[in-house]
Amino acid sequence: MRHLSYIVAMVFTFGTSGCGSTGKGKVTAIVTTGKPSAVLDSAIDIQRVAEIVPANSSYANSVTSSNLTLEGTCISGSAAVSISLISTDLNLVLACDESTGGFSGALDISHFPDGTITLSIAFLKTLTTTAPVYVVQRTIVKDTSGLAVFTVPSAFTASSDAISLDAVEGAAFYRATFTPVTGGSAIGPIQSSSNSIPVTSLAMWTSYTVSVVALDAAGNISAASNTGTFTKTATVRATLSSNLPTGVTAVSFYKLTGESSYYCSPGFNYCNPNMNVTDAITLAGPTLINAGQTITIGSNLLETDMYYIAPINPAGIACEASAASPALWAFVTADVTIDIICHLDPPDPTAFSATVASSSQIDLSWTSGGGGTRGYRLAYQAGVVAPADCSSTGTGITLIDENYIDFMIGTSTQITGLTTNTQYSFRLCSISSSDESYGVMVTALTAN
Repeated sequence: MRHLSYIVAMVFTFGTSGCGSTGKGKVTAIVTTGKPSAVLDSAIDIQRVAEIVPANSSYANSVTSSNLTLEGTCISGSAAVSISLISTDLNLVLACDESTGGFSGALDISHFPDGTITLSIAFLKTLTTTAPVYVVQRTIVKDTSGLAVFTVPSAFTASSDAISLDAVEGAAFYRATFTPVTGGSAIGPIQSSSNSIPVTSLAMWTSYTVSVVALDAAGNISAASNTGTFTKTATVRATLSSNLPTGVTAVSFYKLTGESSYYCSPGFNYCNPNMNVTDAITLAGPTLINAGQTITIGSNLLETDMYYIAPINPAGIACEASAASPALWAFVTADVTIDIICHLDPPDPTAFSATVASSSQIDLSWTSGGGGTRGYRLAYQAGVVAPADCSSTGTGITLIDENYIDFMIGTSTQITGLTTNTQYSFRLCSISSSDESYGVMVTALTAN
């Protein structure tokens, strides 16, 4: 939008004061000839007065004219400027700035009809005197006919992060005020340079009535439009750490959000029982997250909802939420971003075999599975079922990892001190810098 604007020593600008129209109205400046009250000797003063009326006297005025804003520079020997509307008692006296000589002010002409308005501009020697140093008259034409209505749309779309309105032609800014439905202080106005107004500062699960105004670049403001009611909901996001193992650039995840229930979608290895899949990406396939990327798991989530994100690990990769991050699943309490880290989950050893050496000894050997393997851990017990993992202790379970602190680094070991004619089951796991593999199993029977 544009205003009547003289980009010179003196500026006349038409603004608005709570009016609500836009369009093609014009304000036309017209030189009124006549002998000045005194002769100007200074070239600078002559220029300052001449610039009161610019060369191009026709300007688009995109809002209903209500304020005539005046700006300029005083001539030599003047300390103030008196602006009067001829044949009216409307008068404004503006002081000249002591350092710059500039002056500015505004006259309310909203009650004047369209047509010719004549101004008397008098440069005064002091603020209190009425005798002018120099006087000049200028004429403007106020024309606001055919102006279009300037209103904000009465509807909006909402997300957990913002409300979005249809764009208003000529609007440079939007301001929204949010008032709690149940009472309390209004929040705002929240200003945005686009027609998407952020709502992240609002209280969760709270309903607000929304009032929006639009402004043009000059600060003209539309009438307020009450657009309805908005409830602040939550958004849950996940970001994947860029520090992925070498050769891994992305990891796939299933993501679920929805109201609590005792249903869990097929296709997941496990789910919290209080999980639904109402609006989630589910059976259509997993979501790929690139290293350093953030995705939205669910938006417009309510206090009764949950979110759940299940990593679909590539071979040899394990993923979990970082120590300072919200969990991979939880009831929704606020906007959250889950920080997911992935690391090597070493491949299992291969060619794991057992050789009975005597009635009390079984020799084991294997081949490295590669990947991030740094060593091995062994767990065994009597019977035909091997221990469930290579780290947990329990009745009858023996762990072999070099004094239970580190891990074996070779690919063979001898188990001695066994009971004669007894079946033993062994689980062997690969160890990486931060994890252990699922493990491989073998059984053997000691000799008589």
